[in-house]
Amino acid sequence: MESQTDICREILYDFLDRWPVDEVKQMTLDQYVSVGNPDTFCQWVETKTEDLGNIKGPAGSIKFGIYKRTDKNKKPRNHDNNEEYSWQKSFNANTNVFYKDFSKEHFSNWDSAATITACTGSTGSV
Repeated sequence: MESQTDICREILYDFLDRWPVDEVKQMTLDQYVSVGNPDTFCQWVETKTEDLGNIKGPAGSIKFGIYKRTDKNKKPRNHDNNEEYSWQKSFNANTNVFYKDFSKEHFSNWDSAATITACTGSTGSV
């Protein structure tokens, strides 16, 4: 029988296999977040890695900074919106510029060793 540590380690490896650092640094907006695609970065973080830590909560998808709306006509008043996406007003008002700024700020310094250390509490092999 697998221990919880083994299960978590497998989830972490699956995540790192699917989202290696180089791919994260170059992912497109549709790879980051989309509707009906269970393989986006945000879907992985929110649902497929849930045993590593739960980030679900009342804030909804906006916790990712930007989200693609399922109903294109429902544009939240307290966010910036275009025809498909809504994002936090504190970011740039242009979706593509927003995503480039957001991804540069959040992912440009990603390091797989740091990710593994943060997830395991160890700098040794996982």
